[in-house]
Amino acid sequence: MNRSQSTPTFADACESVLSEPESEHSLYTTLAPLYDRLMADLEEHYDNKFRALAPHVPETAETVLEVGCGVGGLLPLLEARFPHVVGLDRRPELLAFAERRARHAALVEGDVTDCDLDERFDVVVAVEYVTAHLLTDDDLAAAFETVYDRLQPEGVFVFDAVVDPVAVEEPGVDVFTGGGYRLERAVDVVPAPDLPGVRVDTDYRVTDVAGDRQATASERLPVRTFTLVELRDALAAAGFGDVVVEHDAADEGAVLVVARR
Repeated sequence: MNRSQSTPTFADACESVLSEPESEHSLYTTLAPLYDRLMADLEEHYDNKFRALAPHVPETAETVLEVGCGVGGLLPLLEARFPHVVGLDRRPELLAFAERRARHAALVEGDVTDCDLDERFDVVVAVEYVTAHLLTDDDLAAAFETVYDRLQPEGVFVFDAVVDPVAVEEPGVDVFTGGGYRLERAVDVVPAPDLPGVRVDTDYRVTDVAGDRQATASERLPVRTFTLVELRDALAAAGFGDVVVEHDAADEGAVLVVARR
């Protein structure tokens, strides 16, 4: 990707809501600057993620693929450990921010359920609840098959999965300001009607502080929960043999899964 391209600002994100309130707005698209701002304060979060996965990485491992790298919070830690790092995400708006954090990692726009990667890796990691957004069994199967195919023989796949909604239940109201704008964000977690899991409902209100403009936007994000049987069966179907599930290495309501090719 072009590392020289500039990234939108918090003010740009607010203006996008004010100018097109009827359009779809999301932390993963037009509101990506807010997502980056949120993640910038989570250094300890990424340190914990890395410490959890590190013991499962073979000492000889030199190549790693991060699936769902987002704005790149984990990439610097991976770059310090692995000579060759690739970050994969299907959202170009997030990859634009990942480019600012990555030093030597290659960034690829693509979906893990259907992407064209021409290399194999010693390790694949997906530790930002990537599986929670694989809403169908077909998508889960396709993702695991892709990972299996992209691993070297004896390669390791480390990922986290939500097994209880408590992992994402963080309702509340936040206020963000900057560039002459004020953004209020209200988050609620409700049952998901069409899948095992919950739906994270986020409502935004944006105000132009200097003017009299105000607009609202809403985001609805389904989050899938899994049973351990579902995860083990899907991994076995993709070809993985040795699977270990750790309950104490992930956040409350989640598990860390280690699968070997």
